[in-house]
Amino acid sequence: LSTGVEPASVTVDPSGKFLFSPDSLSNDVSVFSIAANGDLSEIANSPFPAGDTPFLMAIDQSGKFAYVANSGGNSLSVYSINSGTGDLTELGTQIARSGAIAVGILAGNAPVSITPQFAYTANQGSGNVSAYSVNSSSGALAAVAGSPFTAGATPTSVAVDPLGRFAYVTNSGGTTVSMFTINATTGALA
Repeated sequence: LSTGVEPASVTVDPSGKFLFSPDSLSNDVSVFSIAANGDLSEIANSPFPAGDTPFLMAIDQSGKFAYVANSGGNSLSVYSINSGTGDLTELGTQIARSGAIAVGILAGNAPVSITPQFAYTANQGSGNVSAYSVNSSSGALAAVAGSPFTAGATPTSVAVDPLGRFAYVTNSGGTTVSMFTINATTGALA
């Protein structure tokens, strides 16, 4: 099964119906439907354009929106997902991540973490984490006041606990993990 020139990662939507694979060389995202037996079939309109060097992808818990970290463009591409077909529709322009130099690119790690209200992305080159509020109706992102938040050396991955209370960031340059509390109202990290 062909996934493009240089597939960087795979992500499955919460319904388990679709698999998404950003391609860091062809700057697009391939989408596959998942059959009951696990077989994959590329959907009709795949692949979909992404930003410069898309590497990893996160999907919100509702399965309505996708966020792709573009390591070459220091940006996030934001998409709506058609729940019936898996088609991606880009929502507006890419959002430049404040203070970002590059996103984390270690295999198996997610530089983007999504909660119902907030999104976080590790900024590898600048040693911080960008935070955004998520519009649950449109999927649009808006920077959280005070963002970006300082992390350790070379942060490559961010994960939020299932209750949305804490964020954890791996710092590959310092062999440490930073722990933050999340303000439930604003999304700010402390």
